[in-house]
Amino acid sequence: MAGFTVARSHALRAASSEGPTVIEAAINLKDAGSSIARSFLGLSIEYGPTVSNMVSSGHGHRRSLEGMLNEWGRFNGPPVLRIGGNSEDMAAWNLPALRHPRPGVTIDITPQFCRDMRRLCRKTGVKLILGLNLGRGTPAMARRWVREALMRIGAKHILAFEIGNEPDAYVLTHQRKPGYTLTDYEKNFATVANAIAPLLPRPGMIAGPAFSCFWLKQQTAVFIRQMHRYLGLVTIHDYPLGIRRAIPMRTSIRYDSIAHLLDHRSSYIYYSILSKTVAAARQFHLPVRWGEMNSAAGGGDPGISDSFASVLWLTNALFYAAQGGAVGVNLHDAGSALCPYAIFRYNRKDHLVPHPDYDAMLLFAMASCHGARLLSAITLRRRHVKVWATRNRNGTIRLVIVNSRMHRGVRLQVPARGYGLTDVVSVSAPSVVSFEMPTWQNIRPSNASLAGNPRASSLARTSRGELGVSMPQASIYMLTLKRRD
Repeated sequence: MAGFTVARSHALRAASSEGPTVIEAAINLKDAGSSIARSFLGLSIEYGPTVSNMVSSGHGHRRSLEGMLNEWGRFNGPPVLRIGGNSEDMAAWNLPALRHPRPGVTIDITPQFCRDMRRLCRKTGVKLILGLNLGRGTPAMARRWVREALMRIGAKHILAFEIGNEPDAYVLTHQRKPGYTLTDYEKNFATVANAIAPLLPRPGMIAGPAFSCFWLKQQTAVFIRQMHRYLGLVTIHDYPLGIRRAIPMRTSIRYDSIAHLLDHRSSYIYYSILSKTVAAARQFHLPVRWGEMNSAAGGGDPGISDSFASVLWLTNALFYAAQGGAVGVNLHDAGSALCPYAIFRYNRKDHLVPHPDYDAMLLFAMASCHGARLLSAITLRRRHVKVWATRNRNGTIRLVIVNSRMHRGVRLQVPARGYGLTDVVSVSAPSVVSFEMPTWQNIRPSNASLAGNPRASSLARTSRGELGVSMPQASIYMLTLKRRD
């Protein structure tokens, strides 16, 4: 393993006299690494009351949202806001004016919505992905909304228009008849794309296919090859856990439980699925974005999606998506009052406040600041402990260590010869099922040697210049290292 420094860590069994288990990790602090895209972070919010309440000036909601988006933006660039989801195929511009309303189209996109979105874009710099109704709409409806959005919100604030939401579920949602094929979908997609293309002020403003967890997901590469001439952005969706208790087999990795969410496979899918899509899109120089993702489909699972376990999962999932080549992710927020996985909630005073997953995204933004690149960091044979490393343009190294073990602490020796430790932040909660916002703490390193009591301090230097890090169960540490001149 040329160029790697091997660090050994010891997993401590809580309330046990057994000796520590050796964990090997490899970190390449000199690797050039792949860059993390600017504006990597984003949200996916439904049309209708959810987004309208968030961006309205009433009750200070808009100001709160602006502040939280700007907090991400100052590290990694303005977020990307996708307006879509199931509501995408239920919405139409100026619904009361439609001469022949279509069944199931119930959400009215209003001039006030456009004014609020324009103001939000100006205050935060966010760019928009706006969903177009393919499931229940018509090409004429799509043209009207595109024309009004470009005029009222402004083309400079719009990254792309996404045609339809999760068409691989259209048969299940009764938006298409059984027997709907990829060829059928491509014809529908091309019809809308051709209808809106003359209105677009620049190339690359059409996004899709937004396939999700169903059969069409396996056809994403085929879709890209056949429809790339229309596309400027490839979007895909996925959720590691299924709709609340809809997966009957408890042994299935998609069955909703804390253990399954923290399983390595539930975050690794954001690399394994993505890498194949990126390879197909790269042939046509198309970027790929996780247009919608979160812990569990259907709004999330109470006690899981709103717990600290989701913060641990999301931190790993974000880094896996970056490692897989995504230009960004959009974490879905279906409705602050109804879905457990909401990123924002309204408190008792009706103020918009962050929910636990917000902190995972903030931590990622901090680790990816100033043009950061991902370095090679591998934890061998211990998938519940992940080490992520970035290096920015100034040469600053940030190590993000995620201990997803529910009952065991972990002790690592991090290679840091030639580097000084300038900052250490821990992110933790009372327990893995805690619903409270995580606690952030700054930890001071100790000069004590690790040769003595291994539990004496959480941070210390070894005699070989390594950093010893002791972490409790279910916690995240971020270490900032700078080269000594």
